[in-house]
Parts: sequence; C-alpha cells; structure tokens
Amino acid sequence: MEPSHVDVRSGPWDPATIEELLRSTPIPVRLATTGASWPLVQSLWFLYDGGALWC
Repeated sequence: MEPSHVDVRSGPWDPATIEELLRSTPIPVRLATTGASWPLVQSLWFLYDGGALWC
C-alpha cells in the first residue's frame, strides 16, 4: 500500500529538522485518550521510513 502524502506543519521547525527528529527518536509517542472514568495513557511506537510515519 502506497502511503499518501500529507504536508501539514505548524511551528518553527523546517521539514529537515522534523525528519531528523523522527529518525532519531528512540522513544514512543505518548497519547492520552478519554477512558470510561479516567484518561488512558497509551504508548504508540513508530518508524519513520521513506517519508512515511508507520505506527
């Protein structure tokens, strides 16, 4: 399956800085979602490869 291209950015970083962070980050992204009675914190591991973010 070919990844679709999404070019959405905000903030002061240029694309090269963003890509370097994604390539060098060894820890998962932390997400918080609404649980039944408390927030659920989840780890989402990712791989940045070929311009795509695989989760």
